[in-house]
Amino acid sequence: MLFDRFINALWKSELQKLNDHLPKEYKSLAQLLREDDPSVPTIGGDKIVMLRKDLEFVASIVPEKYHDKLRLPLIFIRRIDMGEGVYTVGGGLPERLLVSSLLKERPVFLENEEDALEYIYRPQLWHIKKVVRSLVVVGFFMPKIEGL
Repeated sequence: MLFDRFINALWKSELQKLNDHLPKEYKSLAQLLREDDPSVPTIGGDKIVMLRKDLEFVASIVPEKYHDKLRLPLIFIRRIDMGEGVYTVGGGLPERLLVSSLLKERPVFLENEEDALEYIYRPQLWHIKKVVRSLVVVGFFMPKIEGL
């Protein structure tokens, strides 16, 4: 029993270290566009710097009415429990709609809730990273292990 608790605490600690690069807070697209040095702090105390060209590209496809609602950076959580190369799209509806829009051959913002992806796969993530690399952060999720 004591050993199981130790292993569980060790897993939790390692997973936290693995996710130190995740944002501590998010900012809206509108707020980031107003900043000279668009960035957000990470859990580990570093900073995620977002390139102006990536922000301006997103602003060019996202209707202005969403600029205060869209929170960046985009977070993708690797879901080991769901199989090879599956990622959960983090955030709310505006973020999931943006992800769906970025996967189009010609990105056009999709406003229908049915179009909002909840999961994507590794090739889709690579495509999004190619389009807006500085706005993408990948985290990791480890399911609780049976018996621990």
